[in-house]
Amino acid sequence: LDKDHLLLNFYSWCSKLSMEFFTYGDHAIFIRKTVFEQIGGYKKIPFMEDVEIQKRLRMAGRFKKLDSAVTTSARRFEKAGTIKQFLIDLLLILSFKIGVSPLKLKKFYKDHC
Repeated sequence: LDKDHLLLNFYSWCSKLSMEFFTYGDHAIFIRKTVFEQIGGYKKIPFMEDVEIQKRLRMAGRFKKLDSAVTTSARRFEKAGTIKQFLIDLLLILSFKIGVSPLKLKKFYKDHC
């Protein structure tokens, strides 16, 4: 992240782990065109498309994190508060995994972030 902060540094370290809870679209997801087409591309959902596609990539055995880094803005953590944003992200991912509609999650995200 583009801000030096103890909790954000920990979050950045966690993003190196190949887990859905720490991998989002702002982490620069690259997909070969053939693989993208093979898994059916992005689903037409209004939110969580980055989480949804990586689930299918992982199931197909086609997901790998590189050692290279990208810089992501810490703006949403600064706006909401670092701990609150961590909790919101966790709640969103867990809710999506148990089947809450991406439309409802998008509304919640807009209202709280």
